[in-house]
Amino acid sequence: MLIRTLLSGLVPIAVSAACLPLTGDRIFGRDLAMFDGRFSALPASLTVGSAPVPGARRTFAPTELARLARAYGIALSDPLEVCFEIPLKQIESADVLAEMRRSFPSAEVSIVELSNGPVPAGKVEFAVSGLEPTWVSQPGIQLWHGYVRYSETRRVPVWARVSISQTVTAVVAARDLAANVPVDASALRMEKRSGSPVSQSVATRFEDVIGRIPKRTVKAGALIPLSALEKAPDVRRGDAVQVQVVSGSARLQLRAVAERDGRSGEVLEFRNPSSGKTFRARLDGPRAVVLVGRGPGL
Repeated sequence: MLIRTLLSGLVPIAVSAACLPLTGDRIFGRDLAMFDGRFSALPASLTVGSAPVPGARRTFAPTELARLARAYGIALSDPLEVCFEIPLKQIESADVLAEMRRSFPSAEVSIVELSNGPVPAGKVEFAVSGLEPTWVSQPGIQLWHGYVRYSETRRVPVWARVSISQTVTAVVAARDLAANVPVDASALRMEKRSGSPVSQSVATRFEDVIGRIPKRTVKAGALIPLSALEKAPDVRRGDAVQVQVVSGSARLQLRAVAERDGRSGEVLEFRNPSSGKTFRARLDGPRAVVLVGRGPGL
């Protein structure tokens, strides 16, 4: 009895000096039960508090624990203070490199400098979207923003300065590719390029580019981003199109002229060359359209 009395005065000091670790964004009944077995009477998944931010502590005072115990019918005559925290550690360069190589499996990646502040234990993630262009003052060096995800809803930022060299075989513009003009095979060539990786997908096959239309001018010698291309229209302004007019069981065929470029599925303006009147119709394939609504007479 005397030993227990003496030790009871020392326990709060030991507990407050070393907080219990958390790996999520909430503190549950099961976490309190790890501190004091009497709290095992709480539902294991009961949320009793929010986890602190990394570097801070969440402390439960004896009065707070006593209130919680009374609410759940737990006999707790001598509660002791307890605290919880997110464990911190230095980020490991090996973990960072492994994640970066998943983003660029065929590239040579080396870390020049790595953020060195302590971070929670968790999954290191470096998305391609976090990679900045090469610095003018430091050719070949890029800043890469990433983060450590340590719970379902929480993460902390980290960064690294890296050197990345990648060799790709891709389609290159043999001459300037004008915007809004379909690309033909004579304007393309295939090349092997080495250097900093591009942050967007580029064409690696001629069929990715031939017949498509650049949304903007692509300079000669440049790789061709897939995002800069779009499918050629099925119908161009001025094209004569076979129109099928549907009204109940009646069907009428006529030729009409497209008033603008369009693709299958779009609603376009068409002009009847005989009457000069225009009407709206839905393009169905490269040449056939079906009248939408009743509209004016044709």
